[in-house]
Amino acid sequence: MRFLVKWYRSGWLWIDLAALGGATVSAVLYATYCSSHSTGRPAAIEFWPGITTDLYGAWLSVRVIDFLIKRRDRKSEERWRVMQVLLYVRDLTRYLSPTPNLADLAKLRDEVDFFHEGHNVAARKKYLSADEQGDVDAVIAAAKTLVRGCEAVIQLGVALSREQQWLDEHSKELYNAEEPGRPYRELLQSLGSWHSDIVRSIEVPERPDRDAPEDPDPRLSSEALTLARRVQGLHRGLVDLLGRRRTLEAAAKDLDQAIVCARRNILDEEEALLK
Repeated sequence: MRFLVKWYRSGWLWIDLAALGGATVSAVLYATYCSSHSTGRPAAIEFWPGITTDLYGAWLSVRVIDFLIKRRDRKSEERWRVMQVLLYVRDLTRYLSPTPNLADLAKLRDEVDFFHEGHNVAARKKYLSADEQGDVDAVIAAAKTLVRGCEAVIQLGVALSREQQWLDEHSKELYNAEEPGRPYRELLQSLGSWHSDIVRSIEVPERPDRDAPEDPDPRLSSEALTLARRVQGLHRGLVDLLGRRRTLEAAAKDLDQAIVCARRNILDEEEALLK
């Protein structure tokens, strides 16, 4: 019943009634006439079955053509929908690399989930070729890699920000240790500006202005010694953060290339369908 309702919502009701109904009425009238006039029928009556058959044939042909056109339009609509999502994902990558944020990361997760929804998976299998499905799968895989990279960078960045804030608040002993504490005090100061550069996505050097001292000075007090080791840990964490940022940039480039390839192949197929 729902199929019939959907079928006739397309504006074909009156055409169906006129063509199919007329052909059916014509067939019934012809059968009735033949049953009551088994002999002595005029020669012109023999054209009646041909006209009835032509009505059925015309109706069926129009219906088949309409079905094929709608199926092609539906296919193009779904394919353009996929391309729009791919383009949106590509725009999101520009906001997520190299400094990801939670808002755009949530949007990217939503788009990845979009590709895993049952309807969209079925639509891809129905309206995309095997090669195009492979291209979209490659985009999904690259997007998942980017999501994981963004999560790692954000988590590490938050942890390092808290650590730096804690060190800034508890480094009194380190600052009071004159000569033994000077390398760690200067390192902590340089790490602060370096971390700010990373957060602001400003071009930063390969490493901070000064390397971390390998071993804390034994002349430091126990509290200052602990602080010095935590400064070294912050230095290593920032180096790791910068490395993860570069990995994130590479993942964003891979995703961008996968999207470009997928959209180009779908567009080529669309152009072929229109020819």
